[in-house]
Amino acid sequence: VPSTTRWLGLRGKQLELQLRVATPEPGRVLPSRFGIDVLAANSSNDDSMGATAFQRTRIAVMRDKQLLAIDRTLSGVPADADVRAGPLSFWFAPSGADERDANATSTLLLHVYVDASIVTVLAGNRTAVTVHVHPDELAVGVALFAEGAGAVHMQLEGWQLLPVYAAPPPDR
Repeated sequence: VPSTTRWLGLRGKQLELQLRVATPEPGRVLPSRFGIDVLAANSSNDDSMGATAFQRTRIAVMRDKQLLAIDRTLSGVPADADVRAGPLSFWFAPSGADERDANATSTLLLHVYVDASIVTVLAGNRTAVTVHVHPDELAVGVALFAEGAGAVHMQLEGWQLLPVYAAPPPDR
């Protein structure tokens, strides 16, 4: 199964991300899984991601299951390793219809909030999934990924967020 990951320059533990996924062009199909990794660290020879063991919280569109999933199997604490998912059937063609039917699909917006140990994803203002994760301190990377045959056009905008309290709140 072909797999591609593209590390981005955006990093942080407090982020707001907007990922737009375009409708596939006529004659093309989407990869089986695609999306974005957050709170990621890579232990390969690339020192830009730190020396931590490989970690990530993977936000995936699962084509065949028509789901939005947050995979936290590599998010830090093995006891919390699972996959949480919600429906994305509203974005895919109805069963039996051509996946490339322009009336069945449109651009999908994934709105992602990362706040240290909480990851929330809103998909098309119809599906929301939130998880609690335990990333290492060096797990601050962001990457786009695609798995399986097919092509997908993804556009990402992102912002680093400041803590609500830049300094401890005053005593009352």
